[in-house]
Order: sequence, then C-alpha cells, then structure tokens
Amino acid sequence: MDEKVIKVCTDGTEIEHNEEKNSYTYESKDMFNLIVCELRADSKYTGTKKTARIRISCRDGLPVHFSTDI
Repeated sequence: MDEKVIKVCTDGTEIEHNEEKNSYTYESKDMFNLIVCELRADSKYTGTKKTARIRISCRDGLPVHFSTDI
C-alpha cells in the first residue's frame, strides 16, 4: 500500500466520522496522480490522467475506501 495514501489517514483534513462503521473520512492535503476510468458503450474503458486531491475513508489508521477526487 502506498505510504502517501496511508498518510492521508493521519495528516489529512477530517471531514466526517461514521460511528456505525467506526470509520473516518479525510481529504488529502497533497495532490495525487490519478487515472479516471470511464466505461464506453462498447464495454471498453478509457482512462484520463488527472492530478487532484483525494477523499478516502479510514479505519484503524488505514485506508478502506476511495470516495472521490476533489
């Protein structure tokens, strides 16, 4: 697992705490290189490179869900 992604769970900006799932949602302060995939009508994917901050959910200090790019 990428250390830069794990760091979001400790150094990111806390957005939400979900007590039911015992998870926290954070936004990264740093930018990430991403590839956004889209499913085309012919059932093939296209990928677009993008640089953005990310929002992830963390549990016990580790990322468990990618929510979105920001």
